[in-house]
Amino acid sequence: MDRHQKDIDWLGDDAPLAPVVRAALGILLEAGDWRWWDDPSLLDGCLERALSGHLPAKWGGDSTVWHAERWLDPALAVMLAEAFVQHPRFASLKIRVVRSVWAWKESDSLAGEMLSAITAELAALVGVGQVFPEWQRNARPRYPEVTGSQQQKCVVSAPSQVYSADGWRAGFALHARWEPDATLADIVITDSVAALYKLTAARLVVIYDMPVDRAFSQVNVLRSRLCAQCAVHVSAQEGGVKPWLEGLIEAWAEGKTFAQALAITSDLTGITAQVLASTQTFMISRHVFPGGADRPRGKHVREDDTELISIEKSARLIAGRAGESALQAPVPPPVERVLDVWASQNARRASHWPLKGAVNIAVQICVKSPLRDRQLPFPDDKVAWEGDSKVLQVHMFEYARAPQTLELTLPRKGNSPVLQFTREPTEGPVDLRFMVTDGAQILQTARLNAAPGETIQFSIENIISPLLDRKKRFDVGLLVNQSLGDQPSVTIISGTGEATLHPLFGHETGEARDRLLQALQQAVANPSADLRPLLIKLADLGALFHRHIKAAAPDWPGCGGRLQLVTQSDAFFPIEYLYDGVTVESPDAPLCSERAHCLTAGEAKPGCEWRGSGEVLCPMGFLGVSGVIERHTWQAGLEPRQWTRHPRQRIDDLSRIAFTASDQADRFRDADVHPHEVVRIATIESALGVKRISDWGSWKDHIQHASPSLLLMVVHLSESKVHTGAGDQLMLSGMGVKHVGRAPVVVAIGCSSGLGEILGGSLPAILKRNGVSVVIAAMTQLLGRHANRVARDLADHLRNAAQAPGSSYVGDIVSRLRRQLLADDLALGLAVVAFGDADIVLGRQSV
Repeated sequence: MDRHQKDIDWLGDDAPLAPVVRAALGILLEAGDWRWWDDPSLLDGCLERALSGHLPAKWGGDSTVWHAERWLDPALAVMLAEAFVQHPRFASLKIRVVRSVWAWKESDSLAGEMLSAITAELAALVGVGQVFPEWQRNARPRYPEVTGSQQQKCVVSAPSQVYSADGWRAGFALHARWEPDATLADIVITDSVAALYKLTAARLVVIYDMPVDRAFSQVNVLRSRLCAQCAVHVSAQEGGVKPWLEGLIEAWAEGKTFAQALAITSDLTGITAQVLASTQTFMISRHVFPGGADRPRGKHVREDDTELISIEKSARLIAGRAGESALQAPVPPPVERVLDVWASQNARRASHWPLKGAVNIAVQICVKSPLRDRQLPFPDDKVAWEGDSKVLQVHMFEYARAPQTLELTLPRKGNSPVLQFTREPTEGPVDLRFMVTDGAQILQTARLNAAPGETIQFSIENIISPLLDRKKRFDVGLLVNQSLGDQPSVTIISGTGEATLHPLFGHETGEARDRLLQALQQAVANPSADLRPLLIKLADLGALFHRHIKAAAPDWPGCGGRLQLVTQSDAFFPIEYLYDGVTVESPDAPLCSERAHCLTAGEAKPGCEWRGSGEVLCPMGFLGVSGVIERHTWQAGLEPRQWTRHPRQRIDDLSRIAFTASDQADRFRDADVHPHEVVRIATIESALGVKRISDWGSWKDHIQHASPSLLLMVVHLSESKVHTGAGDQLMLSGMGVKHVGRAPVVVAIGCSSGLGEILGGSLPAILKRNGVSVVIAAMTQLLGRHANRVARDLADHLRNAAQAPGSSYVGDIVSRLRRQLLADDLALGLAVVAFGDADIVLGRQSV
């Protein structure tokens, strides 16, 4: 895939900004400051530090810059590009590509080939002559002393006699002297690097009629052999070199810097020149034209003397800037620990699955970062260490086989030890899932697919969180999927880390899920329906489904506690609606008269005589009411970006709210809501102190300029379109980072906003793919009169929790809202589901 297509896949309509992103990223990475990574509001300050002074900005850092689409969040990339082009120095920016970039190369490329593409892209961005690579080696050869009449004019030469024609002499008569046979020249032009070896020295080497990649691969020898200060490639054949060189010498001799002369000549002639390598002084000093009156004189002049003076002056300016007494230490790049898996046989690593015999499966947790040229230590604060290590479990699953589990001790620094599973030989394809857990908490999942004699394919399937800080412990972890062995199954991880795999019956599970959603739909969408019969029906179906699951998986959990659920993005599993309480025998049974007390308290009354009687229905029996569920999704075949996710961290500010709503949310009469509170769009605006945004164009502009931290969407969904305002529509496939920004939390309440019609097509799946940590959505159609209230209450609870001292959790907030709505005789609470991390911490006080 070519770079243009990669940029489109990465940034969509913002693909033209990709070169800007790479330019800014190389400058920031070379500066070694990653403050902007977790807080984009610091971008301006980071760029100011990296671009301070008048010298060219240093560009480099790590070769992963050139492949930023693999790891940089598109929303953050766009923000970086916009901050860069708005910087005061951007219009006159000069870029110095550091010498370490010479070592960057793809596996099959020539030395300097990547540098050729890099400098061409940077020059297209900031201008010809504004970009130059340093010489590959930090050598400072001394140019031979020039005496007598040779000091008065620039000497131009060439190894070929073709250039001895009178036209060349005449063209340079004013500022230069043409000496085709000179051994000591100021400027030499050639179409062959080897032909230059008969010269003793040359300040400027001009190479033409040669592929630029080949010129890059050969140019560095000129520094040591000819004491060259600069080498330039001209995209012209022999006939085009003369007018280009005449224009260059004229502009240069008139007092322009060499960089300025290159730009002027390119504009006048239309001939492109690319700097292959140069010293900084040669490019930006006004006193380097050979033979000029201000030319430095004396024995063995070193071309970098003025550079040293400039650097000292620039350092003093930086140190003395007002309001900045000292520069802070750079922040290191993000680091992740990621599972790696490979197969081997007879102590040899295998790229293809062996045709026969047992196969050893090695597993290791490795330290990884976006950088690929250097390895970084793993930050200690990302792990709740138990002494000097952390003990995790690694499980290997295969359909119709017993799981295997190994304990892995994670050290404080470096990679983990390598552990090995053994996979006994069988015929047919191989489909393995690996899961890293910390007790019942699922951290990562990965897949290995192969067949005898075929290539082994390994991919990370889901990264749920970095190994961060302390969390509330989970009672159970569940992974429900339809992909392992092409069969539906549920994987259960107990609180002690024990793993079991149970097959499910796909059509029965799907039918039960649909019946549950239909019953819930009736309870939510019918404004005049009595809550009692609807809850009894929902509990009946939830109990039957729960028993169906228990029959396949005897260790399935009850309705209480904390539970982590991992599913594919298109495979909603209605765990919130499973009923584990005692079901009533009669369809005419009443709801428990004490339910409001228990729902408000958040737990069933201890020793309740009614709960186990079967005579009244207790709403606390629903798992989504009594328990806290952390729901995560992944899309099959789409490997997660390791570096786009928000870290599992404390959020202490959700005050910047962006609000959009469809007019349909207000299409009800006040009498329709009695006896409940009337909440309209204007009520939400007043309660939250926000103004509704009624079209998607204005929404994108607001996201870009206001950087909201909480997005509130009360929208209407139909036929893969999201409606807002008076009917402004956005295709689901068109929703991207421009509609999300860097907001970690989204409340998206609308008609079945949590479900998708096609693979990966649900609104939560799309929002989470674009970097959102938590999405709260509805699994059924909603009435506007209720959607408005839920949206307001959720946004208000989340905002207040983030600003309050102490710690609150998203999962707890959602469960509390469900109970409040049920206590108010509204079944709507059961339809609200949170996708993401239930243990994101909200609040201003550290844990």
